[in-house]
Amino acid sequence: MWGVGFIGLGGMGRNMLDTMRQHGQFTPVIGFDPGVVNGLDIPIVSSIREVCEHPDVQVVYIASPPRFHAEAVYACLRAGKAVFCEKPLAHDLTEAATLARAVEDAGVRQAVNFPFATHLASHHLQHLVSSGALGEIREARLHLRFASWPRPWQQGAASWLTGAQDGGYLREVGSHFLFLAQRILGPGEVVSSLLTRTAAGCEDTVQARIRFGDVMLTVDGAIAGDIDDDNALTFVGTQATASLRNWGECHFGNDVIESDDWHAGQLDALDLLLAGQPTPLATFAEAAHVASLVETILKG
Repeated sequence: MWGVGFIGLGGMGRNMLDTMRQHGQFTPVIGFDPGVVNGLDIPIVSSIREVCEHPDVQVVYIASPPRFHAEAVYACLRAGKAVFCEKPLAHDLTEAATLARAVEDAGVRQAVNFPFATHLASHHLQHLVSSGALGEIREARLHLRFASWPRPWQQGAASWLTGAQDGGYLREVGSHFLFLAQRILGPGEVVSSLLTRTAAGCEDTVQARIRFGDVMLTVDGAIAGDIDDDNALTFVGTQATASLRNWGECHFGNDVIESDDWHAGQLDALDLLLAGQPTPLATFAEAAHVASLVETILKG
């Protein structure tokens, strides 16, 4: 059993709190969130330092807004605690790269919570590309559509999602798919970017191109009003096309591989990581590169 400290107990933090309890290998110990006074059955302390230095905490889960990640990560490093951080790693590409180097130099066990790292449907898509089932990959496409932003279940609880500093769907949603594209194709480089912004400051429409080796990925994103959310990463090959849609569906011809193991696989892998075993979890270095793609696009 691993003792867990929580930094950030909004929607994601509370969801992870419940999920870790159900998993069986993790014991929530203590938490910090300046907006949380009561309503949780773990002690809430008044500082990040108290979480990181608690003797029963072996790993710290960080789910605060991105601009606060660095402070929490450095506190973990000073205390010698393992780190499991939410994405995006940072809201600034220089800070993301600095964090990745600091974690590597400290030698602590570390991962960033990109569930496509362990997700069955995303692994199937990766296999289709790497096995040659699609032929030679000619292009890739990332399609992002939202009826509103933040989505209805996020509104009110996470107001920072609307602003330019931390928010927007490219950081919150697009980064998942860009991580997967990076896992499949290798490091990418932004070639072009054009975007418009909402009155609150986050991106409204996004048109971008990212080159991953010989493959160009196009990003087409928009807050489009009266629609169902529609997000898909598609690879177009010389022989066939495959897509990851609706978070958990890998579409290949008439076949659909579905998976809803959004958190269980991550926590299984985190258990292995803390035990010193190799895992497919996203590293800080990978997350820093994803952040560099996102932040470069957002500069327009």
